[in-house]
Amino acid sequence: MIMEKLPKPTSIAKKILLVDDHPIFRFGLEAFLKKQQPELVCVHADTPTAALESIRESPPGIAIVDVSLAGANGIELVTRIKTQLPDLPIIVFSMHDEPSYVLRAFKAGAQAYVIKTDPPREVFDAIDSVVIGKKFLSLRLRQNPIFKILSGGESMMGQLTDREAEVLLMIGKGHSTASIAQELGLSVKTVETHQAHIKEKLGFSSGREMTQFAVNLVDYRAI
Repeated sequence: MIMEKLPKPTSIAKKILLVDDHPIFRFGLEAFLKKQQPELVCVHADTPTAALESIRESPPGIAIVDVSLAGANGIELVTRIKTQLPDLPIIVFSMHDEPSYVLRAFKAGAQAYVIKTDPPREVFDAIDSVVIGKKFLSLRLRQNPIFKILSGGESMMGQLTDREAEVLLMIGKGHSTASIAQELGLSVKTVETHQAHIKEKLGFSSGREMTQFAVNLVDYRAI
């Protein structure tokens, strides 16, 4: 891991639980964090059981959890941690950037999702965000418009008419323009007009972007 010098974070917690099944990565991350904040205390856990025991014995200020934990699911661990400590900020730190992982992590209760191959400063940006109650997405994810769902998907839906919202959800469920028209008793032209209004109101640059958002919205609601 690159040990670059970063600005000292403004609101870093004093104790962080690192949950990862690779010791080299855990200790590398600890060294990186403490290089910037020497007084920081890092507690290690390599399994969900060890993580939950550590939390019960001495709750941390933040937990940083990997998705893949040697036969265990890190996202399920996030859910279990939230059952014990609902207010504990959790950062998921993973190699996985697939939408399904990201959406499930936030649905489970994570406040941030950082990709391990992104710039190291992303870790501190995530920490500073979660300790003040803000959600945080890794740089690579922020550049992907389909994750608009996490920064206000439901409020975005509020910008649509009831019919437009219905059309968008049907798109997310895999309906074609023709099948939407048939199901709703509308003409294809009318459905296309609704789709154009949705794109304009929600700021989508293409029909593909709108469809990706709709699919993720449906998936997120179903998790």
